[in-house]
Amino acid sequence: YLQTHNKVSGEIIDAFIAKIAQKLPQKHVTRRVKGRFFNLDKLFSELNKEHFHQQCSAKITWGKAQRKRHRKSIQLGLYYYDENIIVIHPALDQSFVPEHYISWVIYHEMLHEILGCEKSKSKRRLHPPEFVALEESFPTFAISKQWEENNLYRLLKYKPKS
Repeated sequence: YLQTHNKVSGEIIDAFIAKIAQKLPQKHVTRRVKGRFFNLDKLFSELNKEHFHQQCSAKITWGKAQRKRHRKSIQLGLYYYDENIIVIHPALDQSFVPEHYISWVIYHEMLHEILGCEKSKSKRRLHPPEFVALEESFPTFAISKQWEENNLYRLLKYKPKS
């Protein structure tokens, strides 16, 4: 398959992987929604009511941060399609992070659940034009992007408490 990209071979491999995946134990995620400064359930519920007509069914939790000396990038939020869960980086649970910013990050991940993932033959499109338009319509989009630009270096320096 790797050499020829034969469609039939690809389908056989996909079926094999699906069969094995069914036998794997389900991933159990311990949800942590209350941080030192933000309650993710509260923010999620407010956003779900105000922007999504209660259509988001994902669960939300704080993630775990790696202890890295020098971080060059940071994934502030992730939506896991298979588990229907949003994971927020704990670097956002700090006193200097404004609520409008973390709300925007959560909103972005909620859009992933609502809009799904566009798949073509060669790749996935996580942020098609409709996604970008909806994201940019978020009430605090502009000030959140500006805050991120001014404070990303602080988030990159985040070190979890022992």
